[in-house]
Amino acid sequence: MPNLSEYKEYKGRLVKAIVENADCVTLITNTVGTTLPAKSLIDTPSTTNQIHLYDYIPDVTTDKRTHVCIEVFDGKEINHTVTGFYVEVEIIVPIDMMRMSGDTRRDALAVAIDKLINGSPDYGFGHVCRVQGDCNVPADGFRGRLLRYYVEDWNMSGIPR
Repeated sequence: MPNLSEYKEYKGRLVKAIVENADCVTLITNTVGTTLPAKSLIDTPSTTNQIHLYDYIPDVTTDKRTHVCIEVFDGKEINHTVTGFYVEVEIIVPIDMMRMSGDTRRDALAVAIDKLINGSPDYGFGHVCRVQGDCNVPADGFRGRLLRYYVEDWNMSGIPR
């Protein structure tokens, strides 16, 4: 995929995997039995939903809902035809929805999403590798967990510089 089309392609693949996965959808919606694929979770220009193809929550801190933000960043160039990319997934959960029986919603959703992407052959060359993530406070009343993955893919159309 030349010319940074990975930005769109990787986000699209991960969003598709999330909305088709019953565990992810249940943890995001806090309900059971949502019809899959749950495309209504995807943010649109007219409606702020719970899965965002960018790295922040748009003015929804008053809504007590779980959010997943997905972003792709350039990594180190390996050579003139191969470069690295980072796929970041931020899971944002309201504090009052964090507790679950024997688990936390943030951690359970991180595990469910990690099962979809970590080691997957659907991104770049070979398999996706998980790299160091982090926890954060994205907004008052919310807690976040950042998952990071590294993948190598084409740097350009294959024409040497």
